[in-house]
This record gives sequence, structure tokens and C-alpha cells, in this order.
Amino acid sequence: MLSLPVTDPTLKRLLLEHVIEQLDQGGEKLDTLLSMGMEPSFLDRLRRTQSRDLMLIAQWDLDIQVGFGDGSISASLDRVHAIRRDTELAEYFVRNGASTELMVTLFRIARDDVRALRKALAVEASEAVGRPKLPPIEKRELVHRDWLDIQRTCFVDSMRERYFALHQRHPDLTIGAMVATLSEHGDISEGALTPADGPGAGNDESKLGHGGTRRTITRTAVSKS
Repeated sequence: MLSLPVTDPTLKRLLLEHVIEQLDQGGEKLDTLLSMGMEPSFLDRLRRTQSRDLMLIAQWDLDIQVGFGDGSISASLDRVHAIRRDTELAEYFVRNGASTELMVTLFRIARDDVRALRKALAVEASEAVGRPKLPPIEKRELVHRDWLDIQRTCFVDSMRERYFALHQRHPDLTIGAMVATLSEHGDISEGALTPADGPGAGNDESKLGHGGTRRTITRTAVSKS
């Protein structure tokens, strides 16, 4: 637990008012304050302090500190990063010709969400019936070679990230054609395209919303700063 001194008068007043709010709620809130070692007489006196007096007191040198756990904050930052990365990858895949089936499988989103994302990005669906047209044999051999190299050297389990890395080497292909190329020699299988291979494997928050529900990926999942 980290402890940070509070010196700003406005923050000191807000913290004092927050304690008073806890007192007004009573019950467990009051029990928590008492368990922290606060004297009942002090709490009663603080409760009866008027707002204008709190503003005055907050100007003075008070021993007020805020404690917070860096572990929970770090975990929340990781979660935000995973959500932002999900959104960025989903947009990239849609812009570069990923099929609806691939989007549903990799990002665990509904077909309607894929259509909505395409509409938001002003990307027209260009899916033909059946498999995408494969590139020339020479190009396919390069794709297979690069895929094997990524499989050997990439330390990220996420299939999305590996597809992204491969497409960075072959931006002239659509992602649909690239994945179809990998499928022709069994470089990937349906089992390899499971949502469990999403970004940050093992971090369910990067694949599912809180409570295990499907999470819709939208452009505003996390506002880009």
C-alpha cells in the first residue's frame, strides 16, 4: 500500500466531506471508520462541522494522506491497454479485408457488431461466396515461410497479434487471402482460431466483458488520447 500526502486545499476539503458522507450513511461505513482507529468523539465533532469551516481548515497544514494499492491500479491499466489494443486490431482487420467469420472467431463479437464496425469505418464488405482468391504460388510460399518464422520467434500467444505481424510483412494481401493461404497447407487449423488465443492469453478481460459476457468492440471502447 502506497501513501501519498495531500497538500491541495481543495482535495483536503473533499476528503473531509467524504468522511462526513460516510458518517451520514452509518452502518458498515461507520464501523469501517471506527475500525481504522478514529475516535467516536472526533467523528461526531467532524460531522457537526459546517462547510465554511471545512473550507477554512483545509487551508491549514493537515496530516491527510491517501493510500492506494499499486497492484490494482496496474491491473486496471493493463485492462485498459488490452481493450484499446482489441479496438485497434479490430479496426485494422476490418480495414484490411478480414472476413466476418474471422472477426467473429478471433474477436468473439457478433456478426451485427462486425457490420456496425464496417459502417463506422466506412468500409464496404467485399466478401465473395467461398474461399478468397489465393495469391500466386510464389507469394504463397513467402507467406508460409514468414508464418513459420513468426511462429518460431513470436513470444505472444495471441493469434490476432501473429496475424497482424504477418500482415505487416504482406500488406498487399487482404487478411482474408492471407489466412486462406495459411489454411491451404494446414499451417493453421480451426482449432488454432479459437477466441482463447486472443490478445493477452490468459487475461479474460481482453476477450470478455466483466462477468463473462460478450464484449462489443467499438471505436469508442477507449477514447484515443
